[in-house]
Amino acid sequence: MAVTGEIRLPELLDGEMGVRGRLHPTALSLEERLAPLSSARMELLPEEGPEPGQLVRLYPPEDSAGIYRVTRTRRRPDRVEVSLEHGLALLGDRVLPGYTELGGGGMTVEQVLQRLLAEQTGDGPRWQLGEAPQEAALAWSFENENLLTALLTVGAACAGTMWRLDQSGLPWRISLVPCPEEPECRVRPGRSLQEAAVTLDRSSLVTRLWPLGYGEGEDQLHIGSVNDGKRYLDADTADTWGLVEAVWTDSSITDAATLKAEAQRVLESRCRPQVSVTVTAAELSSLTGAPADHFTLGSVCRLTLPGSGGVLDERIIAISRPDMKNQPLKAVLTLANAGTTVLDRIAGLSRDSSVIRRCSQGAAQEYAVHHSENCDAAHPAVVEFYIDRDAIHVNRVLLNFTAKAYRVYETFQESGSCSAKYTVSGGTVSGFTSGSLDEEGNPLTVTEASGLTKTDSANGLTGSHSHTLTEHNHGMEHVHSLSLTVGSASGTVTVPDHRHTMAWGITEAAAPGKILVHVDGTQVTEEYGPRHSELDITALLERDEEGKIKRGAWHRVWLTPDTLAYVTADIHVRSFIRSRNVGTET
Repeated sequence: MAVTGEIRLPELLDGEMGVRGRLHPTALSLEERLAPLSSARMELLPEEGPEPGQLVRLYPPEDSAGIYRVTRTRRRPDRVEVSLEHGLALLGDRVLPGYTELGGGGMTVEQVLQRLLAEQTGDGPRWQLGEAPQEAALAWSFENENLLTALLTVGAACAGTMWRLDQSGLPWRISLVPCPEEPECRVRPGRSLQEAAVTLDRSSLVTRLWPLGYGEGEDQLHIGSVNDGKRYLDADTADTWGLVEAVWTDSSITDAATLKAEAQRVLESRCRPQVSVTVTAAELSSLTGAPADHFTLGSVCRLTLPGSGGVLDERIIAISRPDMKNQPLKAVLTLANAGTTVLDRIAGLSRDSSVIRRCSQGAAQEYAVHHSENCDAAHPAVVEFYIDRDAIHVNRVLLNFTAKAYRVYETFQESGSCSAKYTVSGGTVSGFTSGSLDEEGNPLTVTEASGLTKTDSANGLTGSHSHTLTEHNHGMEHVHSLSLTVGSASGTVTVPDHRHTMAWGITEAAAPGKILVHVDGTQVTEEYGPRHSELDITALLERDEEGKIKRGAWHRVWLTPDTLAYVTADIHVRSFIRSRNVGTET
């Protein structure tokens, strides 16, 4: 079928989007892609070739294809070959310097996109956000990334969306809108269809996906913590197409929830064989005025297959216009699974060659904290250690301790001799009695002892005499009673000058029998002996509101013996710390 028609000539624009003049290409082709960037090529006469950086508005048969920037010119004697890219590429001229984290914490997708677009600087047209989802955004991190890649990456996480660009006035507007699901255009034999080829390709089929994020080796981020311990995702098409496993990695993702959401989107786009349809058709809308004859990126096209009469509803992901000069209505459409979002390939294509190449992944680190002190049951030993806020993973924290007998490095001092004097004055002693007791404890009266010899001698003295008794015993119990009364007393104690000598030595108390361990206020259920090695306390460390071990915080371990003890403890922390530092450069 012959296809005829005319197009408007391309317009060369100034910085204010005013028309400086029209270009007269001898050849013009346009490649519109739903996954930016669209591009164009044209050949001009030598006298009207534009310069790189200038802006050109292109027109397909109906409406405007948008504003493109000249990226390269090649001058030949008889013509100038010009390459162009869509004006969205201007966002690629701006970067997010350093390390930037966006999303999470209640931020919406709209707020994240606004934040990115606010980074536009310099002269030239600006992009402004139009429509955007109000849903909560995932957490994203970018390091020295250009705005275009960052913008497309955020959009790629929003399932079922597509970019809509409006360059009809300044500022230019970019919107993230839902993909249409109902067919909006039709291609069928005998009307607009010229040729169709259907390809069913299972080379990228995946029914079980193992996602990996930031990190390396055993420290690499996975989804086990947010996926019931499983590090993989299964598609519901495994019974139909069999179990096909693949590993998918995005090293820019540092959050498990974000990694899972992204992996789910990738799995949904690859869990079935890819249906790719290439259709050569005539875009008749400029002639018929019928919306069903107009081809739009992102819309669903209903294709009636020649011969079989079968019908496919697939999304238009690319429109190629190979010869807009001589066949302006001819269009080659690329259709893909309608269930695949139009942004599925963007992040991978744009980031694989930039993020992985530029971003250092970080490094595993292991450090030990040593502590020793005397303690007892009322005064435990306290060991403190710090976990860096840039620790992506805390692999494990091990505690080693030894409790020995309490020890002091001294004995008693020697004491020299000294004296004290005390005097008492006054007082009486009275009531002295003595006697004997019988077997029942009653007093006895003794008149004379038997077996005694008595001698009388006056010695010539008047009224005096003496008696001599030989040594003898009385076989009875006896008692003495004494009454003492002290009237008054006073005294002084005097310690003369003297010196003590030191007795050098080490003194130890009894050895402890058991140790209680508390970690961040939680007691370890088991009681331990005075020595223990490699006690894993990772699970007992204090967590944040997301259930992760607190970063940028001090953690504490209490060791409580059952008696006086000398405790030595070592805490070994193994973690994976990212090389990206959010802090101020020094």
